Amino acid sequence: MTTIRVGTAQVAPRFFDKAGTLKKTIDVIDEAGRLGLDLLVFPETYFAAYPYWRGSVSVRRSTELVVEMQRSAIRVPGDETEALAAAARRARVNCVIGCNELDDRPGSLTLYNTLVFLGRDGRLLGRHRKLMPTHSERVYWGMGDASDIRAFDMDIGRVGGLICYEHHMTLLRAAMAIKGEEIHCAVWPGWWAVERHLGAKRPEPGSRACDIEPAIREYAIENQVFVVSSSWYLPSGEIPP
Repeated sequence: MTTIRVGTAQVAPRFFDKAGTLKKTIDVIDEAGRLGLDLLVFPETYFAAYPYWRGSVSVRRSTELVVEMQRSAIRVPGDETEALAAAARRARVNCVIGCNELDDRPGSLTLYNTLVFLGRDGRLLGRHRKLMPTHSERVYWGMGDASDIRAFDMDIGRVGGLICYEHHMTLLRAAMAIKGEEIHCAVWPGWWAVERHLGAKRPEPGSRACDIEPAIREYAIENQVFVVSSSWYLPSGEIPP
């Protein structure tokens, strides 16, 4: 029986700081290499911000924050993915990293909620753009076009990933099964629930008042895959004003 060591990066990025987040990410990848991990998964939009402020600030302030999102976004491929791929090769770790991706079409400033897949040989294997931004996320991100619904061949098996609410899209889950996915990376912006707060009671106590756990378990059972789940971690002291 083959043993595969996997890990999730439960570390805070440098909010809105592309260079700082890149340095920290490389440090984490290096640590994963020292720990002997075969696969390391970073959460949704780890580079370098999730729009937690939506609905809670003025339109003017929200516009200013979108500009900061664009400034801290990365291109795929681009300088940052080259540096990350080099780190993955040096550490001998396969990596899946969430990011705000700046569109690679000339003249476009559209952002996408994207997963980047890096092989431990230093190759950029591909990307997946979130198909349908959830609720008011559509203010910040464009829609994916489904051309990148796939699983990627790594030396540990066929690895794929979906972003947050995509795990509740029945046909998308079925499409991933058809692609022959063996290891699934589930990424999230935090420990969220349908209710207004995490302490809300659910009809079924076993659901633990959160939609992530049942989604992870159902995906694993339905698609017969191993699931690695990664959620954002951001201490209150690191949230910008």
